[in-house]
Amino acid sequence: MKQRNLKIKEMAAQMEENPTSVTSYLNGNRKPRVEFIWKLIDFFPEADLNWLFRDDASGLHPSHEEKPVYSVPKTPETVISNIEGDLKELKALLAQK
Repeated sequence: MKQRNLKIKEMAAQMEENPTSVTSYLNGNRKPRVEFIWKLIDFFPEADLNWLFRDDASGLHPSHEEKPVYSVPKTPETVISNIEGDLKELKALLAQK
């Protein structure tokens, strides 16, 4: 937020979230909804997920490496489809051994 020079109210508006809820999430007073986490990852694709979830990204991405950009599936159906595809690939790999 500091890099983008955003206030919580502005970020909440851009994410179509209630500013009070966002403040509660950021202060640790409430656990965020999964939908909010998806929006947060979409809003800050450059953020390291270890920092986002554990507040600990030190040493995970040396400065000479590019940080990965994460994309978030938009629907639960997409998540399920992705998991099913991954399982098929895993079964195929296991069958080769």
